[in-house]
Amino acid sequence: MKNKRINIIAILLLTTSCHAASIAPLGGNPAGGEGYTYNLVLDAANKDTSSFQGTVGSWSWEDSRLPGDNTFWRHQSDWLAVTLTSDSVLRIQAERNDPVADIKLFPSFTIFRGINDTTEGPHFGSNVSDLQWEAGSQLLEYVGHHNNSVSGEIDERMTLAAGDYTILFGGNARSEIDAVNVAYSMTLTAIPEPGSSFLIALGGILLLRRRNR
Repeated sequence: MKNKRINIIAILLLTTSCHAASIAPLGGNPAGGEGYTYNLVLDAANKDTSSFQGTVGSWSWEDSRLPGDNTFWRHQSDWLAVTLTSDSVLRIQAERNDPVADIKLFPSFTIFRGINDTTEGPHFGSNVSDLQWEAGSQLLEYVGHHNNSVSGEIDERMTLAAGDYTILFGGNARSEIDAVNVAYSMTLTAIPEPGSSFLIALGGILLLRRRNR
């Protein structure tokens, strides 16, 4: 009965004592990177979270007027460099700053593995495949995307290995003659993978058992 009580206490302590740490994003490029709006480092063990705002074109993530499908505007989008210090579930939340003024924002994103190292190259690219701006530049490996054309807010999670990532973020409204600038608010949170959380909890339980023998 005593061991059972210890187990319950250990799990409660471990699941409630880890508070999210607020991380201020840095404006501009990370070391070795080019073309970024923000860069930040997130540690899932601390449940690091970072909130910031920006402005993108209303159809910057996909412009249906351009040849081919799934084509973005490079300079109308925001590019975010995110380094995860451990395997994580990355939670991506974004919404319109103003539900009226930014009514044409339908937030969408693509995640690539790697950090872009050049500002040269074309103004457009694919949001659903690997990306390389010019010969010899860093290859950004496509990981996944969220295509949203129906809601003014998103709340998505993606499981990612530790490393450097690029998030292409923009709007996905119907393409028009002119792209309207729309403002957004975003929060990125690194959450431990379920397996990692279990191992941490198990280690705490074993430690408490050893101390109470």
